Amino acid sequence: MGRYKNLTALAALAALTFLIYSNVLNGPFIFDDGMYIATNRQIQDLSLLWPPSPRYLTFLSFALNYAVGGFDTFGYHFFNVAVHAVNSALVFALATLLFNTPMMKEKGFHWYAFPAAITASFLFAAHPVQTQAVSYITQRFASLTALFYLLSLASYLKWRTSENRSRFIFYAIAFFSAIAAQFTKETGFTLPAVIVLTELVFFRRTEKTGRRAAALLPFLFVMAIVPFLLFGLEFSAGSGQGVSETTRRIQLRDLESVSTHDYLATQFRVMATYLRLLVLPIGQNIDYDYPLLRSFVLPEVILSAALVASVFILGVYLLIRGRRGGSGLCLVAGYGIIFFFMAISVESSIIPINDVIYEHRLYLPDAGAAIFFSALLMGVFSFLRKRYALKASALAWAICVTAALALPLSAATWSRNNLWADEVLFWRDAAEKSPQKARVRNNLGNVLYKKGQAGEGMAEFRKAAELDPSFADARYNLGTAYKDLGMMEEAIIEFEAAVRSQPGKLNARNNLGLAYYTVGRYGEAEAQFKYILSVNPGDYRARNHLGLAYSRAGRMDEAASEFRKALSINPAFEPAAGNLRQIEMGGMGRR
Repeated sequence: MGRYKNLTALAALAALTFLIYSNVLNGPFIFDDGMYIATNRQIQDLSLLWPPSPRYLTFLSFALNYAVGGFDTFGYHFFNVAVHAVNSALVFALATLLFNTPMMKEKGFHWYAFPAAITASFLFAAHPVQTQAVSYITQRFASLTALFYLLSLASYLKWRTSENRSRFIFYAIAFFSAIAAQFTKETGFTLPAVIVLTELVFFRRTEKTGRRAAALLPFLFVMAIVPFLLFGLEFSAGSGQGVSETTRRIQLRDLESVSTHDYLATQFRVMATYLRLLVLPIGQNIDYDYPLLRSFVLPEVILSAALVASVFILGVYLLIRGRRGGSGLCLVAGYGIIFFFMAISVESSIIPINDVIYEHRLYLPDAGAAIFFSALLMGVFSFLRKRYALKASALAWAICVTAALALPLSAATWSRNNLWADEVLFWRDAAEKSPQKARVRNNLGNVLYKKGQAGEGMAEFRKAAELDPSFADARYNLGTAYKDLGMMEEAIIEFEAAVRSQPGKLNARNNLGLAYYTVGRYGEAEAQFKYILSVNPGDYRARNHLGLAYSRAGRMDEAASEFRKALSINPAFEPAAGNLRQIEMGGMGRR
């Protein structure tokens, strides 16, 4: 490969990435893609994204996709796959730079840099657990944050290991990438701590402490950005509307509604699942059925905690052994384990999140796991060479072992992406794995109903409502299905149940109001539309509906006023214009 070995390896890496994700490039919007993209006005009007949120840059990337291709999913998927290809290249760069740090050169292990980089990057690119952060468009939150995170860390290492005058460019890239990570997703918060870890592990203690501290201090100040955006001054909290502000409110609500004690107890079992998925990626699921565990003395919690603690202790042991004169491979392996735990700590520790497990949360931590496995495999090679006089080179070993591991992983990724490319197959798979989870049943019902399989869709809505009678989305969807069939009384029962469970669910109130209107219960319809307008005065459709309710009650002046207000908000809204004309001509009133 000679002087072009890095270029050749990166070209092969990009080719593999696009190949194993090629079958998802035209896949549909799935799950929260509707809320974050398809119905998100913020990506169509950038002024609605300001003030910024901790996910500002990701929303900007959605806006870029929208500006280029509207809602054609190809562009969104292509962007995601390209980000994954870049991240895989950054894992290659990170592994290379780690093996070329002073500590690794002193120990004589820098010769393993290229073989270890090949192993780490190809395992990262091919692993099927990454599909949720790549094939699920919305979870660009995870992959784009990883891009800035890894770019910052790799650039910092490049600055520290370079000696030419232009090396400060890499420090600037590292610093501004660290800031960007904070505006992409909250998990960027741990990046400065990982940079400090990297400095302490791989560079000499003999260097001047003051100079090292001065270099690290700006990164530590960056850690204030995410807390400020979530809890800081009022102007940074968002405009009070829009998807980004809704996300922020959900995050703050989770802090209050989920006990830290229960969340931590549950996360031990979740972390055990994550570790298992890294080693044996079978049974993947978009929506695991994991109830909160409310005690630390449950057998599953104790066993999971023992496993997680053992892996963490192994990482600490390897770091200490590597620093105290042991193998440089121990140092890299221990670093990979501790990186894993630091990268996942925001979402799997004591900070409560209502959804306790998602595979996309493994995306960035998997970079640490890939570095650990690369060091482990280089350790196996070193052992075989010394013990059995293995004649192969480290590069030949890396290529053979990586191919043996990456090929089945790639096949599993391709297979998983076949599901991501088909909504019905995707949610049927989830329903088989989480049959007692109401949200899964409801989502399966949605895609079936949308595909024209109304009977099967309604059956899933009923199943979801049976599993969780307070699940407002399932009751709303069942009500909508009844409404479409003209079964208004049944629809009213379901819409009322949805509103009782979630009083702020405005689409349920709107449909309930329309159902009341259809059966002649105009006063009750009026109350629903008034509630909607009390929350969102700019809803011109609700104003038109309220005007219709007033007209049926004989209150023509009030009806005309609502129609005019609707037109003042949206002058092109023809239903309101037509209703106003009828009133002016005396053709609307009681029936």
